[in-house]
Amino acid sequence: MSNYSKAKTIYSILFILLLHTTAYAQSNTYNFDTNDIFIIKSPSKNYKDIVLQSHNGIPRFGVLNTYIASNASRNLDLKEKYELIIAGDMNFLNLIQMDYMKAMYNDFNREVRASTRPSGTNKKEENSYKAQQQFYKLTNTVCTDIAGNINAGENEFERRRNYKTFVNNNLDGLLTWSNTILKNNAFSAYWVHTVRLRNYDFDKKGYWIQIPIASIRERNTRFSTQYNFFKNHVPKNSYESFSMGEKSRSSSTPSLKILFKISPEEAEKLQQPTKFKRGTASPNPLYATAKVKVTLRAFTEDKSNKTPEIPEFEHHFESPIITLYKDLALTEKVAELSLKKIITED
Repeated sequence: MSNYSKAKTIYSILFILLLHTTAYAQSNTYNFDTNDIFIIKSPSKNYKDIVLQSHNGIPRFGVLNTYIASNASRNLDLKEKYELIIAGDMNFLNLIQMDYMKAMYNDFNREVRASTRPSGTNKKEENSYKAQQQFYKLTNTVCTDIAGNINAGENEFERRRNYKTFVNNNLDGLLTWSNTILKNNAFSAYWVHTVRLRNYDFDKKGYWIQIPIASIRERNTRFSTQYNFFKNHVPKNSYESFSMGEKSRSSSTPSLKILFKISPEEAEKLQQPTKFKRGTASPNPLYATAKVKVTLRAFTEDKSNKTPEIPEFEHHFESPIITLYKDLALTEKVAELSLKKIITED
């Protein structure tokens, strides 16, 4: 081979590698402000980064910023950002679930995908089926086009070959990544919820507000109830003494009613005109943030647990400070409340 041919071959290889590297780099470049997002980088070009909304540098869950300004339409970059956050939430949760199910993944059938749930009492087949279902759900949202398509194939023979190839190329990588998502099976986050201001209490000089202790169904919350990070409150600190007498607090008793002290003059500034009743006004909703520690409970598989593949979490308040904001972006602070100095309703 001539020197020219060798040089041409080397150049071609380098050009292909450059294209490959550039394509991967572009997939991790965003057209929007990333100051309020928390990114868990993908270990492979086969998988997408996990993009979570953040506050003060750590993930934010609960009510999220939808990036819709009043009297303005959402621009395409912010629409993309919001969609990435929604997908990132589910991928974060699904990767946690994958690691949680690792004992079941040991029985994963890498050759054939089950088309129906197995009948009978074969535990290995049952575990494989549940792991395959979870794997399919995860790869449907976390995989890039480079990873391939688990459903590809024009006939049953092609589909079986493709399934085996897809699993061999992606299963072990995702299992390894899932094992790194949580450190010590826990993470810190801000839990954000909406605070509705009702009638001002002129005697007590403030509003009585509800502070959730455990999860409640609320518009714009990020997870379905079966996966809710904040379902089980298990107190760890003295300032959580409002429930120290209980082992945990579930959604049946979800909130604490406390006094938000604010002068009448400042409270009036929170008023907004009522849309449907001219000449009247009501307070704007506020957004409360609480820093919590969420812990994944240990995997349990017994006869009383009908869905061992569903992870269970518990949480406690890492800080006694509850901060109230005017806006979903959490930039306009109104007040700070301390769980160490709360006034509860008689």
